[in-house]
Amino acid sequence: MARALANNPDLIIADEPTGRLDSETGRSIMELLRAGVRSESVTILVATTTPA
Repeated sequence: MARALANNPDLIIADEPTGRLDSETGRSIMELLRAGVRSESVTILVATTTPA
């Protein structure tokens, strides 16, 4: 996430960011992505088969 935000992008595309994680860690990653949207004013497009 830090590397993705390093250059102040307008858009981050996350392809299966929780694909190989347990459900608890996956929820933590999704919360981190949501926090990035709020605090950094960035749009994040997430493609996943994992329920949110």
